[in-house]
Amino acid sequence: MNELGLFEETPMDLKGHTFRSFMASVSGFPGRPDVESLLCSRLKLEPYSTVMLRFGWMGLLDDTPLPFAKGSARDVISHLFGKKLFYDEGERDMVILMDEYFAKFPSTGIRKRYVSTLVDYGIPGDDSSIARTTGLPPAIAARLILDGEISKPGLHTPVISEIYEPILAELETLGIRLEELEETF
Repeated sequence: MNELGLFEETPMDLKGHTFRSFMASVSGFPGRPDVESLLCSRLKLEPYSTVMLRFGWMGLLDDTPLPFAKGSARDVISHLFGKKLFYDEGERDMVILMDEYFAKFPSTGIRKRYVSTLVDYGIPGDDSSIARTTGLPPAIAARLILDGEISKPGLHTPVISEIYEPILAELETLGIRLEELEETF
């Protein structure tokens, strides 16, 4: 999809396009009806390859008119993702994150292993775990800056305790927390 420019954000005139003609256009073959064979040739795929079958399943090869006259390729893809990739009632996603670090302290010769693990589940009918774990930390940081609780000027990665400690504390109140393990060996 990236190779075809389907995640580009450049505004386009989409008036009168179907999903099929849109695919022909972004693939470099505007006005051509034989989109499947052209895509297979350009991407070096077989007609019944997984990629081509997924393009069909997503609706990218349909003769259905696009629902908007102006937008980007990313807008078209986002529209289809929203229609096809959703959770059924009661379903939820899950995020698993594990960081593992090994350290050797030269002054003592001690070696340690540090492991941080996060397992978070989305809330059925509400926010996904992906939305919570990627959206809440910067939102909390923004509020902390506005409240004057983070005073460091400029852009920082969250490796400064003044930044990460209050964010982690608030995330924990929202049910998002890291389990930490430290082993000496």
